Parts: sequence; C-alpha cells; structure tokens
Amino acid sequence: MLQIRSEQMQALDAASMGDLQNRVLEYLRSDPAFQGHSEVSLRQQVMTAFLRARQWGISTERALAQFAIIALCTLPDFDQLPQVQHLFRLPGLSMDEKLYLLSDYVIDRSKEKGQK
Repeated sequence: MLQIRSEQMQALDAASMGDLQNRVLEYLRSDPAFQGHSEVSLRQQVMTAFLRARQWGISTERALAQFAIIALCTLPDFDQLPQVQHLFRLPGLSMDEKLYLLSDYVIDRSKEKGQK
C-alpha cells in the first residue's frame, strides 16, 4: 500500500496553494481596478486572505478563491465585521454556500454604487 508522508502532503498542499494563488492573481489582473497593483503586493494579499480563510475552516479551492477575491475587493479583514462573523457562524449552511451569498451581496452592492 502506498503511504504518503506528512512532508509530502505538505509539499503537495503548498504546490496546490501556489497554483490556486496564480489563478486568483490571473483573475484579478483582468480587472482594471487591480492593474496598478504590484505583483508582489497582490500575491501577498491573496496569501494572507488564504490564511484568514483557513482560520474559518475554509478549505475548498472555490471557497478560498472567493474569500480572497472578496477580501481584495472590499476590506482585507472583512471577516472581522460583525455581520460577516454572524453569517459565518450561522448553522445549516456550508461555508461554500455562505461565501456564495456573501459574493452575491458584494456584487449587488458594487452594482448599486456604480449606478449612483
């Protein structure tokens, strides 16, 4: 039976996070709002968002990416807002579902601001 050592799993996880980070950065670079930001700064902000997301138990690539994009589009520590903490602590919904709802809210709010 094949056994994967802890160090090997950590290396795979790091490689996976690097790949996800690159995909999130590629997405952000397509948005004119982020074109003036340095690569190093964006990369650091995305990694910080991933670490914050993990503190909430977020582990899927989709949810990590959503969390990072919300953080970069709103506030780096948006998860510390009481309303967001309330949402994240609600029972009955997965974290993916909660982030989907939050993403929709952020998108709707940005559209409202754009119309004013």
